[in-house]
Amino acid sequence: IAFAARGSASEPLRLYWVRPDGTGCEPVPDVATPYDDENGILIHDFDPAFAPDGTLVFASTRGNLDRARYGYAGPTLTPARLEPNANLYVLDPAAGSLRQLTYLLDQELQPAFMGDGHVIYTAEKRAEDFHVLALRRHLLDGGDYHPLYASRTSLGFDSATEVVELVDQRFAFIGAPLGTADGAGSLEIFDRSI
Repeated sequence: IAFAARGSASEPLRLYWVRPDGTGCEPVPDVATPYDDENGILIHDFDPAFAPDGTLVFASTRGNLDRARYGYAGPTLTPARLEPNANLYVLDPAAGSLRQLTYLLDQELQPAFMGDGHVIYTAEKRAEDFHVLALRRHLLDGGDYHPLYASRTSLGFDSATEVVELVDQRFAFIGAPLGTADGAGSLEIFDRSI
């Protein structure tokens, strides 16, 4: 079982794992940065989810891992709200390797998995006079990036979070107005095969 925790509000969230019987609780190796903050931005690691192949996908406010490709050396703030920007990262525990999965300027959060191995998650979309939390899907190798659902407010809500695939291959998520406190909203179910 993987989870995020911290000792106080001044510390960053870090990833831990524990056996189902409650023993062996320890920090997940090869994940935490050697520093708690950079340029005044706390480096949080949170929202861990195990993929069917045993890799661990999580959100983090750390900087880009591929600095040669993207030419940047630290964490960023989201353009509109100036909050620490979270992207998704993939840890292969067996190899101890860490790589970045998303590189967008707004938040990517709350990863979960489809039965076919796609990672599904909430992605923030912002533009002038437009702001939604929508659902996306992605292969773990970085390919096949697609909108999943709720990319427009025409569905009656502008926040889609906590997406999961159900056993019948439909999807469930929480739909709500933006800014709803503590994950409140209505449980929504959709079927992409219709």
